Order: sequence, then structure tokens, then C-alpha cells
Amino acid sequence: MATAKDELEKFPYQTETTSSIRLPFEELFGCSAVEKQRIEFKESWHNDKKHNRGTYWQVLHTITAFANDYYNENGGYIVIGVKEDRDNNSSNWKPEVCGVEKKQLDAMQQQIYGACQGNIRPPYSPVLSPEVYNDKHVLVLWAQAGDDGPYECREGPKGDEFKFYIRKGPCTCAAKTQEGQTLLMRKNKTPFDDRMARYPGILYVNIVKESIIKHRNYGKPLIIQGNLVS
Repeated sequence: MATAKDELEKFPYQTETTSSIRLPFEELFGCSAVEKQRIEFKESWHNDKKHNRGTYWQVLHTITAFANDYYNENGGYIVIGVKEDRDNNSSNWKPEVCGVEKKQLDAMQQQIYGACQGNIRPPYSPVLSPEVYNDKHVLVLWAQAGDDGPYECREGPKGDEFKFYIRKGPCTCAAKTQEGQTLLMRKNKTPFDDRMARYPGILYVNIVKESIIKHRNYGKPLIIQGNLVS
């Protein structure tokens, strides 16, 4: 039986899995581990908030929808650098990875983070994870269900109107009045201690490992989730 110590040494997950998104690329891009409504592909990122047709507002609205998690699916993923053929309904269809330029990744992350801070309220940002697949660079945005919502996003470049967004199948749309009310009713309904434990990330794992070392130095046993770590 695997102990907590064994599990800790698995972080980050193995070579096929990224340190941030926890999924093998084949499963993520092939939608075999993630339902289609929980993933969206974008060929590119346009840091232009003055126009509705670019991906700027599309990405922000989808991040907001995943964070609101209307159907309790724990958010979803946006992959930038992948072309999606919406006309192909074959069950064997896989997205075409076109990639983005490596030199653009840092700027893209800063722009997306800034866009979230300026347009989503309360504050929310997804996990941003640059990855390489078939020698091509992509940027994966992992937007987990948020605990501080419901979240609303600026509708677009004109005016300051904010709206709730939710996910319906593979589409992101503005919530209707009743759907918005449902989101509001959920706010603060779940006590903090009962909220889902999200994946803590490498920082948390490093802290736990440091604690294990510290306890070993003091000769004290450490118990994690009911398991004794020697």
C-alpha cells in the first residue's frame, strides 16, 4: 500500500505530464481524459482588447466561465497554439497543434495575467503553464473552479458592463438572469472547511518535504492524511 511519502515523491507527475496541469498531452489534446465542454482551443492569443473578434475577450470570458463552474465540473482548460476544426465531427478527430513562438510565451503570460486582473472580479487568475508538444510550444491555461465567486467579466471593449459567464457544452455564454441568480445563491454557501481541496502545486509540495526533513531532524514522526511518514 502506497504511503504519503510515496505519493509525495511522485510530484511533479511523470515525464509525460506537466508540472502544472497534471494531464498527459495525448489525453488533454485528444479529449479522452477531459470532457469536451471542459477544454477550449485557441490558435493564437491577440492582446487587443479594442475589438470583439480577437481572442482577448473570448479567452477572458471562458476563464470566467470555468471559474464559475456552473455545472460543478471543476473548471477547465484553454490551450493556446492549437487549431480546432469545428466542422470535423469524427470521433477520431484530434486538434492540430500549430504552436506559438517561444519568444512570445513570457509576454503572453504577462498579458493574460494583466487582462484577468483588469477585467475579472473578484480577482481571479488561472494557472499558466508553457508546454512543449511535438516540438511545438503551446500555452495551457488551467482555470479551476474558484471559491471566491461568482465571477463576472467585462463584456467587451465598449462600456464598463460586467456579466456572469458560464459554460454550456463546448460554448461560453453570458449567464441568463436565473443562471446568474443561481451563481449568487451559491456564494458563501459552502463552509471553508468543506470546500474542495484544489491541487496545491509545487510550492506546497516543497513545504511538505521541508517539514518531513525538519521532523526527521528532531526525531519526531510526521503524519499526513492518516499515514505515518518515517
